[in-house]
This record gives sequence, structure tokens and C-alpha cells, in this order.
Amino acid sequence: MSLAVRCATKHDIPQATAILNHYIEHTIITFRTELLEPLGLLPSFVDAELQGLPFLVGVDTSLPTEKQVLGYAYALLYNPKRGGYRHTAEISIYLHPEHRSQGLGTMLMKHLFVSLKTPPGPRCGPGETIDAPPPPLIKEVIAVMALKTDDTNGGYGLKDWYGRWGFVQVGHLKRVGFKFEKWIDDILLQVSLDR
Repeated sequence: MSLAVRCATKHDIPQATAILNHYIEHTIITFRTELLEPLGLLPSFVDAELQGLPFLVGVDTSLPTEKQVLGYAYALLYNPKRGGYRHTAEISIYLHPEHRSQGLGTMLMKHLFVSLKTPPGPRCGPGETIDAPPPPLIKEVIAVMALKTDDTNGGYGLKDWYGRWGFVQVGHLKRVGFKFEKWIDDILLQVSLDR
């Protein structure tokens, strides 16, 4: 296996969507309940691109191109319709279920943080001129995590992993999700990138 992290392309979206569909169908990690079409993650990919934020894939370069994507991570502006939040991003990270606990999540998070901490350069998106203002520098990062209470550590094992990156719990939303005939809590995690 030869693991690497790179910026996603549109051609990676079906593989990333297949990974997400596993979690939709079998877990509470996402509160989505309907499986997505193969290009279901394309809107998130396009939004990240337009916002000047990273959408990364973890790949095994020893595999054929159509089977390379083993995980993905991306950031989107938090509450993008309200300009006051322009320095805050929410992240998502998903790994192929057969490739968890092998260091890929750590690789993705490391590259995601590097991308978010790097001052963005000029952006030239669809319909924009080269001198369009660069996207805002991200200062705060939020992760929303479903609390799987019947998991090891009462569901806090993943929270501990986020804690290694400096995330701290800043909120606990009780019974906000309902999936597989049970109520599920969310916890809100946050890290400051400029401290």
C-alpha cells in the first residue's frame, strides 16, 4: 500500500460518495438517511472550491485509479450566508471502513490543517477575474460529531482523536438526531488555528 493525500478532482467524487454511503446506510456518524447518487458529494466539492477551501482525498497510489480513494476530508465555510462567520470553517472527514486505524485519518487531518493555515492566494473561479479577492483566512474550525453512546468510551473515542489535534468540546446537543430508531446526541468541537 502506498498512501498519499492530494486535492480531490471531480473524478474522485463517486468514490468519496461511495464511502459516505456506507456511513449513511450503516452508522449514525452522519444523520443523512438517504443514499446519495454517485455524484452526491459534488455540491460540497464545488462549494469548497468556490470558497477557496480544501477538499482532499487519501489515496492508495498502488491501486487502479477507479479504486484509489480510501478516504476524504474537506472544509466548508460555517454558515456561509452570514458574512460574520467568514473566518470559521466546519470540517468533515470520512474513511473507507476497511482502512480505518491505519494512519490515513491522521494524514488527511494533517494536510487539512496545513491547507487551512496557509494564507490563500488569488482565486480565479468560474466567472471571476484573476484579481478577485482571496478567500478569507480561516481562524476557527468546527467539527460536529454524533455521539454513539453504545461505542467504546461511551462514544467519546473519536472525540479523543479530535482532541489530539487541539479540538475541545464547546457544546452538547441532546437528542437532535433520530436514526435507526433511536435518539442521538451531537457534540460540537472547536479548535483555533491562530493560537
